[in-house]
Amino acid sequence: MDQVPFTPIELPELEVRVDASVDWGLKVDTPGSNVVLRRLAVYGSGTTSITDPADAGYNPDPTGDVFVVQSGSGLVVNNVLVGLRANAGDPGPGARTRGNGVHLYGQLGTSVSPGWVVANNLVSRVGHQGIFVYGANAGSGTIQQNEVSHANWLGRWNADGISVEDDTGGSQILENCVVSNNGPGLDSWQGTGGNVWRNNTVRDNGHNGDNNPYFNGTDNVERYGARIMNSGNVFERNVVSGNFAAGVVVTRNHDPNRAFFSTNNRISHNSFFGNGSIAIDLDQTHGNDWNDNPVGDGVSANDGATSNQEQNLGLDYPVLTKVELDGSSLTLEGFIGTPASPLQPAAGATWTLELYLADDDGNNDGEVFLGDGAGEPHGEGRVYVIAVTLQGGDFAGGRFSKTLTVSGLSTGASVTSIVIDDQNNTSEFSANARVVPPGIPVSGGLYHDLEPDGLRNGGDAAVAPADLDPAAPPTLYVKRFSDPDGDCTNGFATPAEEVAAVDAAGGYAFAAVRAGRYCLVLSESNDPNDATPYDPQADGWLYVNPPAGVLPLVVTTPQVEAQTPSGGHDFGLFHGALVTGTVFYDTGDGTGTPNNAVQDGSEPGVPSVPVTAGDGTHRRTVLTDADGRYAVYVPAGWGTVSLYHDERPASGYNFPGTVQQAGDWTDATAATDPDHTAFAQLLGDAASLAGGQLAERNFGVVRDGAFRSDQQGTAASPGAVTYVHTYKPSTQGVVTLKRAGGDYVYQVRVDADCNGNFDASEPWRTLSP
Repeated sequence: MDQVPFTPIELPELEVRVDASVDWGLKVDTPGSNVVLRRLAVYGSGTTSITDPADAGYNPDPTGDVFVVQSGSGLVVNNVLVGLRANAGDPGPGARTRGNGVHLYGQLGTSVSPGWVVANNLVSRVGHQGIFVYGANAGSGTIQQNEVSHANWLGRWNADGISVEDDTGGSQILENCVVSNNGPGLDSWQGTGGNVWRNNTVRDNGHNGDNNPYFNGTDNVERYGARIMNSGNVFERNVVSGNFAAGVVVTRNHDPNRAFFSTNNRISHNSFFGNGSIAIDLDQTHGNDWNDNPVGDGVSANDGATSNQEQNLGLDYPVLTKVELDGSSLTLEGFIGTPASPLQPAAGATWTLELYLADDDGNNDGEVFLGDGAGEPHGEGRVYVIAVTLQGGDFAGGRFSKTLTVSGLSTGASVTSIVIDDQNNTSEFSANARVVPPGIPVSGGLYHDLEPDGLRNGGDAAVAPADLDPAAPPTLYVKRFSDPDGDCTNGFATPAEEVAAVDAAGGYAFAAVRAGRYCLVLSESNDPNDATPYDPQADGWLYVNPPAGVLPLVVTTPQVEAQTPSGGHDFGLFHGALVTGTVFYDTGDGTGTPNNAVQDGSEPGVPSVPVTAGDGTHRRTVLTDADGRYAVYVPAGWGTVSLYHDERPASGYNFPGTVQQAGDWTDATAATDPDHTAFAQLLGDAASLAGGQLAERNFGVVRDGAFRSDQQGTAASPGAVTYVHTYKPSTQGVVTLKRAGGDYVYQVRVDADCNGNFDASEPWRTLSP
């Protein structure tokens, strides 16, 4: 992680081949100080009787190409090729080392003084452990810049690349390359803790590349990248990738005679990816006896509690509820534990949350909260992003909120996190969360509203700028203006918060719109201070919805929190003309003049009248509304267009500058055809009309008058017969009733108040000849 350069290994001056009957090659067994082994090649140690897993006497521990039983201070093993020929070549199956590579063995009543150094060695093709520090008397020292590969070729289920174990600890394991070993990369089985594992590359271990049968078929087989036992260890700045099982496992000791739990282990600033299980595995279920080797148990879901009977106290991981990136400003919100039982630092304590880019390879799934049955990916944490300090004041109701400045992070990325408490207990990686912008994507486009009805239906195609004007397509933009009242009718603040270009297909998009109320303006200018909408009429088009090119937009807080994209914010246009007007009763109501083809006085509109625009081949018919108003769209592709209605009698029509009254009763009552001008207007060529709005194209009608009814009767002489006739006029004006002759008396009563009844104030009147 710190990219420390690897010191080249010097070529050996001496090659030592160990006879197969000997269990060690170079043995150090002296209390003297400053023993140095360097520039050697040694291979071949380990007798078959104690190194073959199938042999009853199998016990490869007291073996090694470099076997240190005792040594005073200053022991150095440096620039040694272990398990290899002097040319770094593989000795071949018949000559390979069957035992350990470098073995510091503190189990024979002697000791290796602390301060030893095993550095800059190449260890490969050994049958058991690569570098093996073992026993209470092995002391502590430094293992640095060694390359250990293809160890454990005999396939023992628990042999490692580098192991510091069994009552030893406090060593520094630094800058080693531990790759492609049959078994685990690193181990500290039954160690005393306090080791520092830093800047190591631990890659592609545990895959049993030599396909040994003793390595398969049991849960006890160790195939992780690294294992930490006991307390006070530091595992930091390592690259752990491609290992068969978990990246690093923290486990209890499974020896019932000296049981312990592993706590206060700091795992920080590492890079995990491509491992066969989760990156950090706090194994809480294994290790209860010798036969229950703790090798990892997958995700330990949050339970909202800690326990000294669990690894790293069973510290729960963070739950990230918000990871919002605005430029370089990152807002993190969440909690540690469960919603009902959140965890947080005690007063005066500081915890650290580490945020990572996640690498989900599909085998990191597990519950988020204990028993929730979820299968959410947890990590792996591949790229360290930032460390976030957490103190009690950062929490409210158990939840934290922090705003930070970051680099190397982009929206849409998947992140995961760990938390480290003030005692260095480190959690597993959290369930992954997505980095979101401070708003949501908002998109839309231009479309041809063919009906038009203000809605984008399945047949309404997109409108590209080239469709608006094929000869000179306009360059269009959609501007987003803030408008707190949200109606977009009484002005809004400039400049625009954002300007998006309309693409060649007629679409546009804003990447991250915050919660709020806005007005979207379709414009030919990218000047954010210009709120003037594009005028499509010169191009033969009209706005339908929104009617003036200004579209309201509302983005809600729940939408942003859920990161729900908001689409369909479309501008509907129509290629053609719009004709509007009124069909009215030309009855002279109020102060109006009847039958003059002009709506005046209080003459009312006529509802539900069909009004049609057509060219003889095509037609569109609409019904008038409750006030007699209508609106009909005429497509630009039609021919010569007329406008007419079916209501009779018709008194005529008018439009600005023109009044056309019915010529006579025949004209007023004729069947529908465009030759009678009382109910038909010639509009003209549709292509010429396109982009225009023909307003106040009005039609007058009257109700049918009624004279009822013919009657006959007889009477004895002298006597009288009364024939009652009723006349109901359809409009105001003058009515003339005439006698045709005969010796009769005609009387008339007028229902002057139009209440349908005759009262005392409405007497009979004699009609003169």
